[in-house]
Amino acid sequence: MFDAQGLFAKDPSSQGRLKYWNNDLCRRQPHLFDFAVTLGGDGTLLYASWLFQRIVPPVLSFALGSLGFLTKFDYADYRGTLSTAFNDGITVSLRLRFEATIMRTQTAQGNGKHDLVEELIGDEAENLLTHKPDGSYTILNEIVVDRGPNPTMSSTELFMDEKFMTSVQADGVCVATPTGSTAYNLAAGGSLCHPENPVILVTAICAHTLSFRPVILPDTIVLRVGVPYDARTSSWASFDGRE
Repeated sequence: MFDAQGLFAKDPSSQGRLKYWNNDLCRRQPHLFDFAVTLGGDGTLLYASWLFQRIVPPVLSFALGSLGFLTKFDYADYRGTLSTAFNDGITVSLRLRFEATIMRTQTAQGNGKHDLVEELIGDEAENLLTHKPDGSYTILNEIVVDRGPNPTMSSTELFMDEKFMTSVQADGVCVATPTGSTAYNLAAGGSLCHPENPVILVTAICAHTLSFRPVILPDTIVLRVGVPYDARTSSWASFDGRE
């Protein structure tokens, strides 16, 4: 696509300096990257964010896709844009990302009964005998916990820091960053938010009742989403549309 052999023919010295990346290199050695360029739509930019789970280099995004909320630059002017970036520097727009950790239930001890509240915010919150971490992901847009392929609605309970917040009977719940406020959050009826606001947007997806409305929370809290043990169906989680 980039005609590497043509580059070598024009400048033989580039053959020793041209390197190729892969997913493992982005994950293990993100500090090696000084700059990233994406060619596509918002999905391509989200993929770049997903590759760099720890440290993200400055990303210059050129619009070639169907959605362009995040792709600021026109591909037709890529030469001038890149020349300006390299010669004059760039202004970086910092975006808030969330870290999400999956907690999986372990076999019940003692009386064999689980208590979701105790495990999330009570005495068993740090007890690895009742639940343990099963992967963490850093996301740019949103975390969605929904009913997946199940025909019935999902049931989830939300906890803000050490307090119970609400129960949600809906197709799911969307927890979005300010950047993700224009994505699934907006389609689900959530609020638009300026990307520099340090907030968490929580929106129910096709809620069963009108009692739960979209809310905006400070990013200083720890938000926990739990599936009750007596829920009729299991729930599925996705992180920026992945996993």
